[in-house]
Amino acid sequence: MYYGPPPGINLLIVLTEQFSHVFPYAIWRIVPHPSPQRDEWAVELRDTQHKETAFALVDLAAAELRWQVKPEGTDWWTTLTAFAGERVLLHNYRFPDMPEPTDLLAVSTGEGLLSWAVPNHVFVRALDDTYLLIATRQNDSVRYKQCNLHTGQLLPYQEEEKMDTADQPNYQVPVRYRPRDVYFSTLSSFLDKTVNVKEPVVVDYLEVNPYIVFSYYIYEKEKIAQYVLIVNRQREVLYHQRLTEGREGVGRDTMFLKGSTLVFLRNNNELVSLKLKP
Repeated sequence: MYYGPPPGINLLIVLTEQFSHVFPYAIWRIVPHPSPQRDEWAVELRDTQHKETAFALVDLAAAELRWQVKPEGTDWWTTLTAFAGERVLLHNYRFPDMPEPTDLLAVSTGEGLLSWAVPNHVFVRALDDTYLLIATRQNDSVRYKQCNLHTGQLLPYQEEEKMDTADQPNYQVPVRYRPRDVYFSTLSSFLDKTVNVKEPVVVDYLEVNPYIVFSYYIYEKEKIAQYVLIVNRQREVLYHQRLTEGREGVGRDTMFLKGSTLVFLRNNNELVSLKLKP
């Protein structure tokens, strides 16, 4: 049960929302642009009732939704897979009964239009600002090729080069703690003393100096509610809001930090960002 201040009340208004947008569908996945200089976020949207899928691009630097579209060649099975340069990359699944992607599609960041499609190939990683590493399965082996990010043109790839180099994520997600984990009792005690929260179900924890960010789940009226809490080193509450209520369980991937931008989901279909100033 929640015993703290009224939900949605900021006790010490220091952090304010930089941007928020409510989408007509649930937010399924978010991928930020890999460049530290760009604050663009690609969003996958899904309406599970009507089996409709759409994609969007949010530019937090301009505080605007640039586009929301259903690009040509996409369907219910299409998924957001990566963000590179001026292209949002999608995977198609031509055989829904097989859980493996079959085709790679690229959508322009400018207008959300389909730029190119490469059948029978899937995204592996970005090689540089111009080329992607993609792969295709031939019999029992996997063959790699270079794909021009701008045009979709395929070129040979020297397969003797090391293949185990993976892209490092350019963002952080909170560490999740459950009751059986080390430090869970410490975090629970902190929440109790700071905002009078009792018996959280799960606590997500993220440190970004000089802030500490919590996303915690508690029972309210026999359902689960999620809250976000941001405090400073002096344990002053800078931001505290309920994000969702009436949940059957806890969520995953509902909060991201890139640079000083904190992005989180509210009510499953609203994207919210805060700028965490040093």
